[in-house]
Amino acid sequence: MVREQVAMVATPALMIGSCLGLVVGPGGLIGFQVDLPSLPFLAVGFSSLLLLSWGFAVSGAALAGYLLRNQLRDALDPENLRAA
Repeated sequence: MVREQVAMVATPALMIGSCLGLVVGPGGLIGFQVDLPSLPFLAVGFSSLLLLSWGFAVSGAALAGYLLRNQLRDALDPENLRAA
């Protein structure tokens, strides 16, 4: 459950950030020395960055779920749940 919640939030943020970094980063850093990247380079870069960032987000969410499993188990014990 935690893995899905973290992945739902982290995946779009990582994907958008990495794709914006691909577009803005090289143009601002080395744009005055070389030509702008070509369209095939951007297409391959976008697709690879989307896959990589999705993989990082899902694996990070799985790691967070694994590391928090004991705390979640303790928090969800029936004796720890109280009606307000």
